[in-house]
Amino acid sequence: MVVYRVPTGNFNLFLNRFDETIKSIYRANLNLILCGDINIDHLTKNDRKRQLDSVLQTYNLTAIVTLPTRCQGTSSTMIDNIFIDNSKIPNYTVSPFFNGLSDHDAQLLIIKDVNFQSQGHYVYITRNINNYSMNLKLASAMKLETVFSVSVTTLM
Repeated sequence: MVVYRVPTGNFNLFLNRFDETIKSIYRANLNLILCGDINIDHLTKNDRKRQLDSVLQTYNLTAIVTLPTRCQGTSSTMIDNIFIDNSKIPNYTVSPFFNGLSDHDAQLLIIKDVNFQSQGHYVYITRNINNYSMNLKLASAMKLETVFSVSVTTLM
């Protein structure tokens, strides 16, 4: 399961919906791997981290990333994480994956010696790409000069 939490959103609402979502899919025999940009720094002790960890412990999930995932200037935070049940997935490694595309470093999880059995269920998510959706995406994007460091007239 992949999660993104907006840093300025209502934290209590996020925590409640987060718990409800996990509860709706959780099964004792499920090897749940939860990951994403949670925007809660796991390098420091803070109340939001404690509350998140409390919800995760309900499902026996623990954070396994141990290095900063976002470095900017002299600041380092660990706001991107992977959460697993160590009793179900005991043999794994996590490594940073420096991709240069973002100020966040990706995390590479390698699971060893696990036999995942297919349940026969597949989820496909598709996006309808057409002129309308592309124009809508461009209209909602931040200034192109900021994103591409070139003038808009150069791109058109």
